[in-house]
Amino acid sequence: IRTFWISLLIAVLAVVTMVVGLGFLIWAFLAVWGVIRVLSGFLLANDGKPVTGTKYWGMMAF
Repeated sequence: IRTFWISLLIAVLAVVTMVVGLGFLIWAFLAVWGVIRVLSGFLLANDGKPVTGTKYWGMMAF
């Protein structure tokens, strides 16, 4: 759920800054961040381990 709300906040920021042209870079960051965050969670689930927190500025679950 936390990933959803953070993604929504970043997406709104990207839409607002698209007028300046910065929004496209923010969209790219959001895509990479989301994929890394979801894949790290899936890898933990595959190993049967719980998600106890995040590291690397919230990028990867551990």
